[in-house]
Amino acid sequence: MEPARNQATRQLLMSATVLLMSAVVVLLGTLSFSRADTGRDGAVRIPEVYLDPRFNDYCVMRTDLDGGDQISRRDRLISFIRRSYVVTEKWHHKYIVSAVDYVEFRYFYMVLYSKCEAARGELDEGRRLLLNCGDNNSDRCDLSATFAIESNSPLVAKSDHMEVPIPLFDRLRRRAELRDCTIEIPTRVPTQVEELQSLINHLNLIRTEYRMSIIDIYLANNRFYILFSRQCDRKSDIFAEAQKLIDSEDFHPGNYLGPPNLTPDVAGYVFAETGAR
Repeated sequence: MEPARNQATRQLLMSATVLLMSAVVVLLGTLSFSRADTGRDGAVRIPEVYLDPRFNDYCVMRTDLDGGDQISRRDRLISFIRRSYVVTEKWHHKYIVSAVDYVEFRYFYMVLYSKCEAARGELDEGRRLLLNCGDNNSDRCDLSATFAIESNSPLVAKSDHMEVPIPLFDRLRRRAELRDCTIEIPTRVPTQVEELQSLINHLNLIRTEYRMSIIDIYLANNRFYILFSRQCDRKSDIFAEAQKLIDSEDFHPGNYLGPPNLTPDVAGYVFAETGAR
């Protein structure tokens, strides 16, 4: 019964993200080299956006934010992501945001549904959503943004399917790093399908809407396992931010989720997902 339930849960988890397979990410602007990622583990190594192999007209761009303090950058960036999610019809048109810095809120990426030289309209719209300070909030006028095109970015994979997360992680990082990038959360699993679906949907928001660098959310043995693709050295801070974002959706994860284990034994997670040790 448990394997069948895990399979059903995986289908529910993946249904909220499968539509992103056709989407693309990033805000366009000044053609310059981007700066180094903050933190020891900020570099993009694992794809977060999957595109049809036949689709070539896309542009990856990084945006660096300067000025303000961490709180003002956080508020600005979250507001931008929420508004962009609506404007792009849940990332299906124009662009998709990805690889967001959820530690210091100093950068994010976009993949655009057009060639870089043809994406001026998306750039102007992105600037307006990101840098508009017409809401009488002076903090919004303290920030500046630098845009840089990135060629051959590992952020994007040309494929018609998403790889199984753990083998993907093993291939592009290493199995030895799996525990460092995983959080285990004891969970009161709802017995009603509707309640379980609501819990899964709200957990999925942190990667489908807010675009956290998470490649797997997996339920096994009354525990959720969350696998990060980057910034693993700050996974505690990122998960705390994830809880805030879920709370802001008028949903209280504390009703279901216990204290996170930051140094989990991942053997059970690996076996549950792959059938191998």
